[in-house]
Amino acid sequence: MVTLVKWNEPYQKLASCDSSGIIFVWIKYEGRWSIELINDRNTQVTDFAWSHDGRMALICYQDGFVLVGSVAGQRYWSSTLNLDRAAILCGIWAPDDHQRHLNAEPLLQVQHH
Repeated sequence: MVTLVKWNEPYQKLASCDSSGIIFVWIKYEGRWSIELINDRNTQVTDFAWSHDGRMALICYQDGFVLVGSVAGQRYWSSTLNLDRAAILCGIWAPDDHQRHLNAEPLLQVQHH
């Protein structure tokens, strides 16, 4: 079941995440939508956010793993955050695309530069 869908306007790509943690990145090619990239960690994605310029993706997982990757699928940074009984619910990019803000439940805000 699809749980999350995010559009990348600058690159005209669509990311979809399903309940098992598989991320599909779709691109329109010759009038048809095709899968360009598949990422499977076997852990549910809690949030997915494209950077404002579309070059990077911020992916948050239920187990505290956070990944920053390129629009082409290259991993730039990743970490498992040990939040002691907290779960990362969402992540956003700062307006300059250099910082990421993560929110967790119970309420906790984490900034990463």
